[in-house]
Amino acid sequence: MKDVSSTGAKIGVPAHIELPNDFMLKIIGMDYVCSVKLAWRAGSLAGVRILQLAKLPPKPLTPQQQAEAADRAPHQSLGTRRGLRRG
Repeated sequence: MKDVSSTGAKIGVPAHIELPNDFMLKIIGMDYVCSVKLAWRAGSLAGVRILQLAKLPPKPLTPQQQAEAADRAPHQSLGTRRGLRRG
């Protein structure tokens, strides 16, 4: 993804790969999926219009991850607190 706004995005796609007029686009790292419509294509760049945006549900934990979470003390699952030490 090269650029994104609330209404559209510019994506990089190899020029030899054809894109359909309507498709789903997953935004990796943000757990969002968009229903998009192809607006323009210029070589390896494409512009899409965002039609609908949805947040993906969290991935279920594996049994091993569940066991590890249960073994942790409650304060360990809340994260850590980092602050400046004054002394």
